Amino acid sequence: MPKLCDNDDVPTDSQPSTCQFCKCDTVKLYCCPKCSAFYCSLKCYKSKQHAKCSEQFYKDQVEITVDGNIKPEVKVDERLKTATSFEDYMKKMKDVDSKKTEEEINPQLEAEEDEELLFDSDEEPEYLSKILDKTVADYEKEDVEDINVKLMKAGIGSLLEDDDEQMEKLYSMLNDDEKKAFTRLAEKMHYDEIGISNSCFKKPK
Repeated sequence: MPKLCDNDDVPTDSQPSTCQFCKCDTVKLYCCPKCSAFYCSLKCYKSKQHAKCSEQFYKDQVEITVDGNIKPEVKVDERLKTATSFEDYMKKMKDVDSKKTEEEINPQLEAEEDEELLFDSDEEPEYLSKILDKTVADYEKEDVEDINVKLMKAGIGSLLEDDDEQMEKLYSMLNDDEKKAFTRLAEKMHYDEIGISNSCFKKPK
């Protein structure tokens, strides 16, 4: 980069005071780092007499800018190249990752020497496997009636395939007052359906 030429940088007997391009006398001069020529302004730096250095300087700046914007080449996983199917790729990835440490698998996670890495237990395969096994075991131990009650409370259908059996189970869960109310409601719905509630002694409208 061009720099300001201080008097201390140049021997006393050769201190510049005149621009080598416009020949103007000035207190402050700049020194070209390539050819060591002295100039007073940007106009003189870009003049035809100094074109060789100035054009090269701007060319270098453009190359630096362009190189800085180039994205690094994306590396393709070798396992993906050799895999014949998605299942094959997943198997190869699992085999390779099983030999890695937690730090190698998750390099973005760092901890101090006296700190412990904490993970979300919901995302750990071992945890999910335990939950699945426990759920299956609880289901096998649970009584079907208890499961049906829980399903009905949750608004989900019963496991019983027989509708009559399901209705009997639900009816048996009612208290005496609820059973009477249910019976009256069921009879009324039945009578309304077959038309018995329509009295023949009523005056026609």
